[in-house]
Amino acid sequence: MKNNNIIIVLLVALGIAIGAYFYFKKKNEDALNEADALAPGQSGVKDTVTNTVTSTATNTPLVTMPMPKGSLPFKIGSRGKLVQLMQVTFGLTPDGIWGKNTQAAFDKSGDKIKTIARSGKIADLDKIFAPAAGAVRFPLEIGKNNSTPYVKCLQIIYDLKIDGLYGNVTAKAAMGCVTCKMDYNNYLRGVQEFLIK
Repeated sequence: MKNNNIIIVLLVALGIAIGAYFYFKKKNEDALNEADALAPGQSGVKDTVTNTVTSTATNTPLVTMPMPKGSLPFKIGSRGKLVQLMQVTFGLTPDGIWGKNTQAAFDKSGDKIKTIARSGKIADLDKIFAPAAGAVRFPLEIGKNNSTPYVKCLQIIYDLKIDGLYGNVTAKAAMGCVTCKMDYNNYLRGVQEFLIK
């Protein structure tokens, strides 16, 4: 009788373990599918390098997935928003991957950039990504100051399409309203908050 009870308990425990396995496996798959989901009626392809889902019909970006922040030190193969910010600083296409072109631009950069980037202190990177006061015309206004590296930095920080245009979407994400002007202090604060979080 005791043997039968032990067998029953083991079978119940095995059933619970198998059920839990399939439950969590399904939940994991659903979460992955939800992150890559397209809107109803859309068909597309996800580019795992740029984290963009592109419409197969119009070849236009539909969704930009947040890119991870990344870490220091920078080296070939490093990925993330910090790499994108450095690429914008170097005037390169911000794909978020530290490759040969990014390394070559870094090697040609001044000692200040090399020293800060090699320090291992992410918070010090604001000295690279934020201009000296007066170096760029602030405030940034909708329809003006387009294609500056500072607008692209904001778009990277706020997970926006990186087009360099300071428009309604960038203003709303950075300032919380479309009529607000981005002054130097707000820009610097946004960069510093991103770097320390």
